[in-house]
Amino acid sequence: MKKIFPGFIVAVILVCMYQYADGQARLRITRLDNYPELPFDTAIQGQIYPNIHIHVKNVGNSTFWGDIHAFLYSQSLGSGSYDTLRDDPFHTNIFIPAGDSVTLQANPNYSFRAIHYAAGDNIVVVWPFSGTTLFDSHQTNVFFSITTGMFELSNESPEIYPNPVSTILTLNYHGKNKVEQVRIYDLVGREVFVAKKALSTIDLTGFGEGVYFLELMYVSGERSIKKIIVTTK
Repeated sequence: MKKIFPGFIVAVILVCMYQYADGQARLRITRLDNYPELPFDTAIQGQIYPNIHIHVKNVGNSTFWGDIHAFLYSQSLGSGSYDTLRDDPFHTNIFIPAGDSVTLQANPNYSFRAIHYAAGDNIVVVWPFSGTTLFDSHQTNVFFSITTGMFELSNESPEIYPNPVSTILTLNYHGKNKVEQVRIYDLVGREVFVAKKALSTIDLTGFGEGVYFLELMYVSGERSIKKIIVTTK
């Protein structure tokens, strides 16, 4: 059976650069394309994301001319755990007048790897700026899984209903006696519910509207993840 190790990453995408113009430029990431952000996607260990594009705008009062590097950072693994999303030494003359934007290609073979991300990550990172150029860090919410079975665990993963749910969530187990813990996380990895036994129902009254993750831990050490959507009546 496949093992599932969930991790919620609040990753900050960082822009470092060298400026060759006078004055002060300020770069800001305004959008990411083809990047696995919640609530719809999961970052899967080892899967190649070949077409990530980074939209960068110069919101400062001076022209920027130089190179741009983008990093993802996971504080829980220490200061040396940052991962390079974009580092292209062959295009060092990126020109962005004040108020203009550019679209940059990330590394074409980029993949999320467990060496950089861990289960339970909940990270806000601040990175220093380089030279006279400032940048605004960009925060993303990513669900990291080391297997392709993102939300299921063999035949033991329970059926849940209704989903979307507004009050009572029902769990129909295939192996109820094998479950030792039930937890619910929100999008940024905060634990909002925990029970040290299998439950047939969970009252979600009072939960804010949005996407949550139901995690079941089995006595074998394996886990399964279900995505649930909470709505208001």
